[in-house]
Amino acid sequence: MREWNLRRAQRELLHMLGFGIFANTHVVLGTDARLVSALIERWRPETNTFFLRQGEMTITLEDVDQEVENALYRGHIKLTSLFDRYGRQKPEKHNDEATVIHTHAYLLFVIGAVLFPSKDKATVHVRNIQPLLNIREIPNYAWGAAVLAHLYRGLEIAARRNSKTVAACVWLLEVWSYERFPRIGVPQRDPNQEDYPVAEGWAYSSLQGVNKKRRQSGPHHSLPFYRGEFNGVARDDVVWRPYARFDESLDWEMLQAQIARNARVSLVCFDVVEWQHSERVIRQFGSSPQIPPVPVNMLPYRQPKATTFAGEDWMIRWFVDIGRWARFCSELEGAVDENVNVVYEAVYMTWYSDISRTRVGKPEPVPQSQYSTRELYDTLEGYRVMIAGLDMLKKLDSRVPAEFVEELGKVSDTFLRPFTRLMKKIKGPAYKHPKFENIKAISLDDITQDSQPPEPTVAAISDHDVIEMTQPS
Repeated sequence: MREWNLRRAQRELLHMLGFGIFANTHVVLGTDARLVSALIERWRPETNTFFLRQGEMTITLEDVDQEVENALYRGHIKLTSLFDRYGRQKPEKHNDEATVIHTHAYLLFVIGAVLFPSKDKATVHVRNIQPLLNIREIPNYAWGAAVLAHLYRGLEIAARRNSKTVAACVWLLEVWSYERFPRIGVPQRDPNQEDYPVAEGWAYSSLQGVNKKRRQSGPHHSLPFYRGEFNGVARDDVVWRPYARFDESLDWEMLQAQIARNARVSLVCFDVVEWQHSERVIRQFGSSPQIPPVPVNMLPYRQPKATTFAGEDWMIRWFVDIGRWARFCSELEGAVDENVNVVYEAVYMTWYSDISRTRVGKPEPVPQSQYSTRELYDTLEGYRVMIAGLDMLKKLDSRVPAEFVEELGKVSDTFLRPFTRLMKKIKGPAYKHPKFENIKAISLDDITQDSQPPEPTVAAISDHDVIEMTQPS
């Protein structure tokens, strides 16, 4: 796209149609194939979510809005033919008809190269011409829902054991990862680019002389490295609401995106139908975790097609799902209630660990002198928190009124037992637990290094809560 010539009138038309992010052909976003592969390993087609250490996460409609002759070959148009005919030269000045035709061709090129790419990455399906015929109707299509459905299906196919390519909008996948995991594979931002749309903030201009790769081929950007980072990412390292910085400047489109993200609804893109299960990733919206219901069975939607260019009317086949989407847009049918089935974080993680695998493969050691695992980081952070808690308890001990000494002793015992157990494990049996002036806690001398705390009591998990997960490719 960097070589496509656009006139000012075409750029203005692209902004009017809602494709303004593609108006600057010199702003591009690099592709990190290893990061994409690491994310695909964690994709679960049963729920259309990523299974990560800290819980389920996924790309939603909010992310799509914030970020997004010989030419005919077996029902597809070659992208090179589109560029040769319409992209090498600008349309004639003051020729409105030529401007519209060239803009149509450029949008078709964007659809085939970025939004709905094919496996060969070199063609675009002819069915994508139909939504572009009436230029006034282009903004009325649910492009975001279609891109997300195509992405879900592309990740589902790529997650299969023998799959080697991904036919989906990987730019959307990468930007989603950059925004939510700022410590994993994040490239250097171009300070000359705007922060909104978000994808443009991560892109760079090919005219600025910026290093196009901006990544090294060393161990820091290898698949084993990314795999190990996602295996050990801590909850505090996740940016759950990366778009909160735009809350003060919300416009109507952003508000629509916030509503659309919070929906259990079907997404339609021609012959592709996928479901957005927002109830499984409710923490991405700033809400407390929930125990979600059983996901929609996707097998009826993923039956193999006889041909890739069938003449079936998909408006008729997916009539129910199209109607479901229309009712959501008009009546918010399918919106997820954020206050239902709310549980504590510990209860959610217990349920989540029973239905999922939080680790993928056996990460290889990364040959770098300063490499440390995320588990060690979490242990050190936990140790600092416990030391701070002990200091606070000592301050309370010297200031607590006499009538509250007994109650404070009962509360402090809940903290001191696991603390003493940890310190004995670190320093050995010779470690002596801390003494206090006023607080008379239960005797801690009987705590041994191998003693274990009692098992926590959590809500019972019924059989229908457990999902049969496929093995990672």
